[in-house]
Amino acid sequence: MQECGYNTVCGFAAFEISVQPPKRKESRQAASPNNKRAKVKIETPIKVKEEPFDDEISLKVQTKLKTEFEGMAEKAESYDKPFKSKTESLPRTPRSKIKAEIKSENLDHGTTPLFQQPCDLEGIGALLTNSPVFPGWRGPTVEDCQALHRELVALHGPREQPKAKAKVPVLDSLVGTILSQNTTSKNSTQAFAQLKERFPTWEEVRTAGLEDIEQSIRVAGLSKIRAKRIQDICQMLYEQKGEPTLEHLREASSDEIKDTLTKFPGIGAKTASCVLLFCLQRPDFAVDTHVFRLSKLAGWVPDEKTWKSHNNQVDKRKGTEALAPWPPVTRETTYSHLNAMIPDDLKYALHVLLIAHGRTISPASGPKDPQTCPINARAKALKQLTASPKAKA
Repeated sequence: MQECGYNTVCGFAAFEISVQPPKRKESRQAASPNNKRAKVKIETPIKVKEEPFDDEISLKVQTKLKTEFEGMAEKAESYDKPFKSKTESLPRTPRSKIKAEIKSENLDHGTTPLFQQPCDLEGIGALLTNSPVFPGWRGPTVEDCQALHRELVALHGPREQPKAKAKVPVLDSLVGTILSQNTTSKNSTQAFAQLKERFPTWEEVRTAGLEDIEQSIRVAGLSKIRAKRIQDICQMLYEQKGEPTLEHLREASSDEIKDTLTKFPGIGAKTASCVLLFCLQRPDFAVDTHVFRLSKLAGWVPDEKTWKSHNNQVDKRKGTEALAPWPPVTRETTYSHLNAMIPDDLKYALHVLLIAHGRTISPASGPKDPQTCPINARAKALKQLTASPKAKA
């Protein structure tokens, strides 16, 4: 009999095959009343035909974690205002209680653990349809996104995309995004204002001396690199359109816009996504440093161990169509994955909330208050579930 289990937090599919425990074999040396040292040797070999598909987590453990996070999501709905103090946190079931319940059920008795079971390739092939980047990695689900959104709103307040009062030129937005990279908002805003004051039109930027452009944006840092890129973009647009403008992109599809913008020097997926999200107000999930780091902690993309395990399985099963290799987990692949998985109506709010969360409660050095950090709760759960049996014991 074959059952399928699914972990909504980790985002992977798992298969559990019920098997009968092997018969115990007694040694020829029998214990006798006069021979107290004589022992009965028990051998319970479990033969596994193939290496594990991936995850060292039993179906029952997955179910318990899923139930717990669903409970957390329901409790989070009752929080209409942000937390009043750093010590206030979402109520949740203690980890020790779940661990005790799992241990009492004797998961290893009568069933081969998931990480020791051979994989049903035909069954898995039917599930590898969600992520366009990491086939088989099924998270985050819509429910995951909604739950995290509610918890972040409880901490930071709601975030709604403001309606544009006036159209900001697309090229202005692109240059402003270039200047905002690796600097503060204050510095990038000042650099853009000085650039426009010195050169009111982009045609003037195109024909200006490179040193003059550098000086006007020096406050943002990396002025030589940024000035060269900005002028090169203006020159490319002049050669293509007769003038440095990007207003023609307003009528283009999102894919066409991303394809056009990423052809410019120094423009990647994140910059193009920001132009789509903030200037053109298209649903797109930009992934910056904070979003990338927190997405990994929350289990929304595969961790390094899972990534290596999956690709090792692909190497061993070449020629099958059930398993597809995963590319490295980078900001670019994370963007493509999350932009496909996160609902359009949550892309703006989650992007802004995750950045706010990464700058305040959960910086790169670690959460300031682990008790009130929903990302930390997910990271701890993933660490506990993916730990080796010896570490769990």
